[in-house]
Amino acid sequence: MATTTAHRHFGGCCYRSDDAPATQEAHERAFHLADVRRGASLSDVRVDASVAHTRSRLEARFFVEMARVDGASGEATTKWGFGVSMAEVKAFETRLLRVAKRRCCDRDRGGGERSARKTTSLPSWLTTGSRGASDCVTCDELRRVVKRWEKLSPLEAIGKRHMDVKCALVTKFFYRLFRVVSSRAQGLRDCARLREVLRLTEELCRVQYENDRGALSAIEALKRVPSLPRVSGYVAARANVAREECAICLSSLHHHSHNDDRAASTLSGAAPARGGVELGCGHHFHDTCICLWFHTRLNCPVCRAPAVADAT
Repeated sequence: MATTTAHRHFGGCCYRSDDAPATQEAHERAFHLADVRRGASLSDVRVDASVAHTRSRLEARFFVEMARVDGASGEATTKWGFGVSMAEVKAFETRLLRVAKRRCCDRDRGGGERSARKTTSLPSWLTTGSRGASDCVTCDELRRVVKRWEKLSPLEAIGKRHMDVKCALVTKFFYRLFRVVSSRAQGLRDCARLREVLRLTEELCRVQYENDRGALSAIEALKRVPSLPRVSGYVAARANVAREECAICLSSLHHHSHNDDRAASTLSGAAPARGGVELGCGHHFHDTCICLWFHTRLNCPVCRAPAVADAT
């Protein structure tokens, strides 16, 4: 009896069925890159809070209307709303602080330092770096920001204040929350802690994303650009080796670091996590840079060619 081998297609590459774990890893990697776009898009959200009802002078529930605003026209393209109470806002702040205080971000790099600690008897300071508990830079920054977060006082939450003042407090809360995530959007690729904050934000705010499926398809279609060999500046000059740059940020397309050398997961599942990616048109970018661009339009920032066949 003839036997057949099942194949799975993903991101322009064909994988055999026994490569399913690598394919799943690649899909997760693409989803984390899509989080960069999702987080950046929070900067486009306009917030307006109004009183939904009051049971007493000490208690009120608010209706929060959110609209995604087009940066060019200033018009709202997507609108949604939900109800929230001051008590729920307070509970979210407590939850946010708890998340930020937790340590040991795995950075989602094929196990990274965390798996190294599991498979070796070396002291933790040899496998986690100078910060100790394998926190990434984004984790450290997130913890500092949340510690400085001006939480609503109990009097502001349930006190006898005018409702317009409370509406302003609720509106300010959401803007600050969105800014915490959107200003660090590139960290969403590797920082599990920041991704958890994004998931909590999506849950609280019922966030609506525009063309999320199309963006994920565009990210899955990205092709990795092989890293150039590591050479010194003098040797590169003598050999006339071109320094390839990201067409968005204009910095070196390939980053060489100790952590990057140990990384194993990529879009295609078998190369360093950092480096460049290529659109179908042939232009090269950092993966996080192009995902930031995708939050406004799904095309190439250089030639405007669609990132996916059905992109508009």
